[in-house]
Amino acid sequence: MTIAPSGLAYTGGVVDSDLAYDCGGSCHSAPSTSVIEMYASSVNPTPGQTVTVTVNVTGGECVGRMIGVMLVASLHVENSLPSDENWTILSDPSGFTAYNYFQVETFTGEASLTWTLKAPSTSGVRTLYAREMHGNGGMYGNDCLTGVIFTIGESEMAVCAPSIYVSTPSEGEKVYGEVTVCANVQSTKQHCYCVLRVDGETLQNVTSGPYAWKIDTTMFDDGTHVINITAVDADGHVGSFEFVIEVNNEGERALYLAWLATMASGSLLIVAISGLAITGALFYRSKGCCRKVK
Repeated sequence: MTIAPSGLAYTGGVVDSDLAYDCGGSCHSAPSTSVIEMYASSVNPTPGQTVTVTVNVTGGECVGRMIGVMLVASLHVENSLPSDENWTILSDPSGFTAYNYFQVETFTGEASLTWTLKAPSTSGVRTLYAREMHGNGGMYGNDCLTGVIFTIGESEMAVCAPSIYVSTPSEGEKVYGEVTVCANVQSTKQHCYCVLRVDGETLQNVTSGPYAWKIDTTMFDDGTHVINITAVDADGHVGSFEFVIEVNNEGERALYLAWLATMASGSLLIVAISGLAITGALFYRSKGCCRKVK
């Protein structure tokens, strides 16, 4: 974590206000051991939609003293207010004002602060970050480097579309007999249904997880076949995944028949050897019996 210094620190580090990232850089230059996490009520808002952003701060060097926490649009010295990326702060953690910087007078070691904002009016990808500054008891600072990434407007469909990952069978795998297709479906929305198709023909519709289908490959000719899995969520977002398998029932049957022949020939050999052994034993015994009679 690097905190870039600036020419002038915010005097005393006090009072809720609109505070740019660089305002605390010169004196709050010591890295803090605190942990900062950020959450949003929605990361896919429509233009102008209201969202809440929560910043959680735990630990650090200023327990029992004052800290300040701010929302910024960039982890650079310049142009760091949320308004520079067309965010409008509707309310800050006080519930009465709408500043990006809020001060906790006595930090207990855990603080959860929430801002309400209006998303930018244009589509695109935006990121908000948080910064904590210790105003007394040591000039420490810390950034939430990951921030919260928002996809606003037109890109929402792509983000919300279900993602499908197939665990078995693998791409191009040779299969025979009954095969189980297992899929993991991930989505930000509740799923309505998930459809399995083979060569474009619908085989089965599964309405809830786990998503697994059994395919009798003897219903299909040997050769290459295309498996398609399509997931549709409650909002109508569609995601799909296709892969190829190779059905090889005739080859498997040939291997099985060859195995049977091998086993049969082996069994015949064992029977023949056993027969010879028994015949030899009986012959030896009969010779011995004759000698005893004499």
